[in-house]
This record gives sequence, structure tokens and C-alpha cells, in this order.
Amino acid sequence: MNEAQRRLLARHRRDAMSDLERFLVDRLVAPDAFETESRRNYLDALRSFDPDATLTEELTLRLVGPSASGGLTFDIGDALFRPLQDTVSAAAHDEVPLELTGLSSGSTVLHVRPLVTQRDRVADVPVDSSVADGAVRRTMQLFAEVENEGDLVPFSDVLTSASKFVDVLRKHELDLDMTWAASGGEVRAVSLTSRGREYLARQSEVTTRTEYTFVSGRITELRMSGMAKVKTTVAKNSPAHEVHFEPEQLLLKHLSLGDQVNFRVARIVEVDRIGRELSERIEYVSDASDSRRLFED
Repeated sequence: MNEAQRRLLARHRRDAMSDLERFLVDRLVAPDAFETESRRNYLDALRSFDPDATLTEELTLRLVGPSASGGLTFDIGDALFRPLQDTVSAAAHDEVPLELTGLSSGSTVLHVRPLVTQRDRVADVPVDSSVADGAVRRTMQLFAEVENEGDLVPFSDVLTSASKFVDVLRKHELDLDMTWAASGGEVRAVSLTSRGREYLARQSEVTTRTEYTFVSGRITELRMSGMAKVKTTVAKNSPAHEVHFEPEQLLLKHLSLGDQVNFRVARIVEVDRIGRELSERIEYVSDASDSRRLFED
């Protein structure tokens, strides 16, 4: 781009900003809508010179609280970064590596961007997309639901990592303002305060549920500690269940590998308030043929 083109681009951007400022005053649009229009106009100006031009994606995290007064300790930073990347990766159902590119003041502001951006073209029209874009948007939708005490069930696949991230914020009493600037110019923002942090903590509370059922199949593994693994069929991909016994009880049954068994068992499940099953333990109750105990409990 030569000097004349650069001057034209700067003038185009100034004119667009002026129009947007008037629009903002007249229509009271949200700040992220203002930033979106500004970035899109800037991108249009860039593409008038270079059709392949794109904007850099950036995720900005503004942390507000006593532990983020213009800086961040390594302990807090380490505790935040891994669950943040895990949350975005879980939302993408793919690995999304992120890198910290800057730290600025205003409480503490972290500037993060995805390492890999995939761009494509359709019918000679530039299309800006990345694995990170959809994943970050979904992460922000989750945080918006958390802040508004909404429905978290659609985000069950992301909640494990997200809860670890929010737990760090709660531990250090940090509010979060998250802003995503996409490569196509769109800007989205979400906030997470003590209201959202406490709501997610309540939704993560665990209760125990016990169900009685039957496990049938062949024994493929025995452990002296009190476990018999039962494979339901001979197919390689068939389910296998670890049935737990008291060690003395397992010895008295004189089981052997390959034995066909049919057990009545207690399935003990830890469930959070969202309905996610967090853990499972299967305990032996009786043989299914023991009619005296078949309908106990």
C-alpha cells in the first residue's frame, strides 16, 4: 500500500467514525454495536485495496477486584489460563491454542488471541472464520446465561472447564468483562460478576442418587481389592461394568474369569443441579437368581 492509499484509508476511517459517533448519539446503540460497525467499515476500507485483508482476532479479559489492581500474580494467571483454553477447546470440540499477547492497565486487562486462524474463500468473496470464533462466542453465551441465572443444560459439555475458570474468579473475588473482536469485524462483550459466580457455584452442588438395576455378562477381570469387570457381550465394543464387592464377599463367591453372571446391583451416581452425572459406582447387591433379595430396597 503506497502513501496515497494510506492517506485515503485514514480519511475513510475518520469519516466512518464520525458517522458512527452521530449514529451512536442519535440511536443509543450498544458500545459493542458501535465497535462492530467501526471495525467492519475499517475492514471494508482495507479490502478496497487488498481483497484478502482481514482483521486480527483478539479476546480481551478485563479483571476487576482486589487481586487485579493493575497486575496479576503468577499463581492467579496460571490458575486462569489453562481452564480458559480448556473451556474454549471444549466449546469447539477441538483443540484451540491461545496465547497471551499483552497486559494493560484499567484494573488488569489481558489480551489473548488464538494461534491458528483458518480463512476460506467462497466465489471470490472473502469469508473470515476460525475454530476459535465459534468457540469463543459459545463460551460467551455460556457466561451470559450464568450471569443471568439461565439454562445451563445446553452447555453441559463445556461446564467442567468453565466451572474451574469461574471458581478461580470466585476464589479471588474477581469480576470479568470479556470482549471478542472477530476477524470479520464483529465485536461481542459479556460480563460476569458475583451474581453469576455464585449462581454457577450453586448449580455445581452435588447430590447422590442410587438406582437398582441388573448387570449381566461374562467376567473379564477380577481384583483382590473387590472388583469384577463384567462385559455384556463378546463384541469388542460392548459395554463393560466394574462391579464392586467387599473383598471377603468377592472371595466367598469363588468367581473365575469367563464365568457368566447376572448381578443385581446398586448404581450410585453423583449428580449436580444441572443434571450432569459426575461420577458412577456400581456395587453388588445380590445374584439375580436370589429371589429373596430381588425386590429389597
